[in-house]
Amino acid sequence: MNKRRAKHRKQKQSRQNDLEFINSLKNLIGTREDVQELYEHEINEFTSTISLLAMKAIIDTEIEELCGAPYSRAADNIYYRHGKQNTGYVIINGQKHKLEKPRVVTKVGKKEVELTTYQKFQKIQILEKSIMAKMLNGVSTRDYRAAAEAVKNAYGIEKSSVSRHYVRASANALKKFNERPIDRYFPVIFIDGYEIGGEIMVVALGVDEKGVKIALSMRQGGTENENVISSLFDDMENRGLQKVRPILFVIDGSKAIHAAITKRFENYFIQRCREHKKRNIIDHAPVAMREEVKSRIEEAYAERDYDKACLQMESLERWAKKINPDIAGSIREGLDETLTIIKLEVTPLLYKTLYSTNPIESLNSTFERFTRRVKKWRGGDMKKRWLAAAILKAENRMNRVRGALSIVVLVKKMESIIDERKKMLDRKAS
Repeated sequence: MNKRRAKHRKQKQSRQNDLEFINSLKNLIGTREDVQELYEHEINEFTSTISLLAMKAIIDTEIEELCGAPYSRAADNIYYRHGKQNTGYVIINGQKHKLEKPRVVTKVGKKEVELTTYQKFQKIQILEKSIMAKMLNGVSTRDYRAAAEAVKNAYGIEKSSVSRHYVRASANALKKFNERPIDRYFPVIFIDGYEIGGEIMVVALGVDEKGVKIALSMRQGGTENENVISSLFDDMENRGLQKVRPILFVIDGSKAIHAAITKRFENYFIQRCREHKKRNIIDHAPVAMREEVKSRIEEAYAERDYDKACLQMESLERWAKKINPDIAGSIREGLDETLTIIKLEVTPLLYKTLYSTNPIESLNSTFERFTRRVKKWRGGDMKKRWLAAAILKAENRMNRVRGALSIVVLVKKMESIIDERKKMLDRKAS
């Protein structure tokens, strides 16, 4: 038999197997007419009812294994059917669906036997995950009941019950976030604060050597102060953060973050967010001259040679000093740290990722989308629970950073600069 004919026969057999499987499903869930009738309803109702029928069939299969076929009188059966309870339910797609609970009891002692399949279909974790997913996508506790009851024969969950389920689900998310190890090397770490309910939530976003982004830690505080940042670093170190190799920190210009980094780390580089810096400089300029100031700043930042970029910024500072000394002071403050990625000779694609805190601000916008429906923030860990749940959901959609392949080159450049620094210190010491 030639290869072409063998391939054709294999495909024909595969189609036949698929057809047999579909037919077996039809036999499992009901007659052909039943399926056709269900399909005439809305697709959500159709899929929910199909799931319900399949669950009934699976539960009946377990009962038959325990008790034998209906109306059989086998002498060796130690269990028998004992009617049904009207209060039963199963969970399908985060909604409760009524299902008469079958009862099986032992012949000796008349003790009820718990059905494994029925218990699995009632798993509360499924409900909690579904509630968390819906609430993170904008369904409030007030509207959850109506959303659940949109499917025929499903019944909603009261507002208070939704809140309890969400508290448990988000608490599990926070526990998972706080306890997961971060013991691999992150050569780039973005740090930024997010205002939520009158407080600041400081978040650290790490980028590993493959360009994968992961939220490393978060800390809640009244302001973005040094103690809060130190606590953030304590948590990261306790969970395995590697700090021996060099790390490039990308920050928004916060003095508290800067101070905490310089006290905690030895092999570090700091890149100030240029977007924050540019806005700060322009805010000091007279309204009539803001466009010119902006143009000059962008021209200096577009330079890829470190020495030329420094000369351009110094020239800009001298020009600005004639207009307004405060503009010049803003340019001078942290000037060198806005040019760090030029000094590190970062490749163009990776350069677009590292010149600002945009990657972590993108995460902050995710927080905003998830938390905008909250009317009242309560005490305790509510804010951290919500943000942990939002982070874990957002991470599933995060792409690798642009220029990820150049991170290895960046690490080598940082290591070579640090080696040069150490050699220079050794020469001075000797």
